[in-house]
Amino acid sequence: MISTLDLSNNELTVIIESDWIPTIYFEDLNLASSNISGIIPPFISTQYRLTSLDLSNNSMFGNIPDWLGMLPNLYNLNLSHNILEGLVPYSFNISNFNLLDLHSNKLQGPLPISSMPLGLHLLDVSQNGFKGSIVVDISNFLPNIQFLSFSSNDLSGEIPSSIGLLQQMEVLDLSKNKLSGKIPSSITNCSVLKRLNLANTGLIGGIPYNIGMLSSLGSLHLNGNMLKGNLPSSLKTYSSLQILDLADNLFYGNIPLWLGQFSELMILVLRSNKFEEHIPHQLSNLSSLHVLDISHNSLIVGIPPQLATLISMRNSTLGISHGNGGNIPPAIGNLKGLHTLNLSDNRLIGEIPSNFGMLKELESLDLSNNKLHVNNKSCRCGERSNSNMPTPLPEKEDDGVEIPWHWYVEWMASAVVGFWGVFGILAIKRQWRRKFIQVLDEMVINLLNGFISR
Repeated sequence: MISTLDLSNNELTVIIESDWIPTIYFEDLNLASSNISGIIPPFISTQYRLTSLDLSNNSMFGNIPDWLGMLPNLYNLNLSHNILEGLVPYSFNISNFNLLDLHSNKLQGPLPISSMPLGLHLLDVSQNGFKGSIVVDISNFLPNIQFLSFSSNDLSGEIPSSIGLLQQMEVLDLSKNKLSGKIPSSITNCSVLKRLNLANTGLIGGIPYNIGMLSSLGSLHLNGNMLKGNLPSSLKTYSSLQILDLADNLFYGNIPLWLGQFSELMILVLRSNKFEEHIPHQLSNLSSLHVLDISHNSLIVGIPPQLATLISMRNSTLGISHGNGGNIPPAIGNLKGLHTLNLSDNRLIGEIPSNFGMLKELESLDLSNNKLHVNNKSCRCGERSNSNMPTPLPEKEDDGVEIPWHWYVEWMASAVVGFWGVFGILAIKRQWRRKFIQVLDEMVINLLNGFISR
């Protein structure tokens, strides 16, 4: 007897009649990415043996039916990436769910924590339309949770201190909401936490000093808030940290020297803060670093030439950016794998290193709003040519016909018009240029972030 049916991720279009009642009782039913439209198929209500159901990445709409929460053996339920709306049924709290994935729908109402089963290990309701606050006693409803994501909703209020009682939690993502208040210090009690994402939530205050107790943390995203203060030295206990994103906050003081000791750090983003003084040469010890962005700060000393020793930047995709002042060390031209270089809005002086022409992988270069110049010794502008040098013959096309001189003029005119059509706008509109470069930086960061998350 068939107990498992998996038609997922094909080019099939599964059409299920509304009155169809199968004689087979499935235990594992996977119809993800099967081009199913309409409501959740009613026949599933008869599948009392069902333990795992995946209907993700389809075009199902309407409400989630109450009977889904009453299937006695259903353990894993994935309804993500559909067009489902309405409330989450309260019948879910009587089920045996271990995994419940409802992200990327159009579900609404208050955050459905009180309607969740106590045994949940994974709950993802991100990218919906839930409103209201996170319940104060969240630990009473989700005592066994390991993965928890409320990202990209319309939540408000403070993060409850009881979040620290979720001591089995490995992933917490509250990003892209409208929260308020400070990061609760109790969060440091989540000792097995590996990923913490509180980006773009409206948080204020500083980073709790004892956050270093999260010794298993692999990625920390606090960007896009109003956090301030110095970076607590307890952060240096993160031996497994791969991503640290603190961009777009109000952090100040010196960039800590101990940031250079994270041997596994791949992404470091300190953009748009108020860091002062110099860029520590200890950052050159970050042997795994792929993305470094410390632009738009109050740094006053130039780029340490030691950064050119970063082995990972010689052979990998990365974005690098820096703060104010000084010269561009020619050693930066040795980073042969460099894809993005942003040195804009600084007080850089001197020449643009000639070996930048060797950066064959470079896709984005922004040196705007500095005081740089190009070495023109090799241009010999206005000088007469050496009389001993032979006069070059006119270039000919393959058929032997001489290329008219006006062809060069027309070609150059077209190139200039096309170039300034794009670059000219970005040069005049400073805000657009910054946004353009920021988007490129974020694309690189997101790509690497997705790769690391796998």
